[in-house]
Amino acid sequence: MREAAVERVLSASPPVVRRRLDPATLVEYEGSFDVVGVAEDGGDTVVHAAAAGLELSLRFRPSEDGYYYTQEGDAGPFDAMETWVTVAPADGGREPASASARG
Repeated sequence: MREAAVERVLSASPPVVRRRLDPATLVEYEGSFDVVGVAEDGGDTVVHAAAAGLELSLRFRPSEDGYYYTQEGDAGPFDAMETWVTVAPADGGREPASASARG
């Protein structure tokens, strides 16, 4: 499995960034898929997304500092996929926020 990591410093505090993130918005921000539905399943949120004839479901679990999500089942572009999105103070300070994703 391959791993990629991206980090970005934002001009907003971590609480402001966290308020702007939710599972559907994360899929929209990523830009490859359109959100076609959202469902709650226990404590998880399942986002159904589609693009160019491909449909997949992503299962999101909130974490203390962001979200963890996986591709559900085998319908999707990958054999398996898991991603962590975290928001933390940049350089240990209060502002700006540092948002990172790896998966």
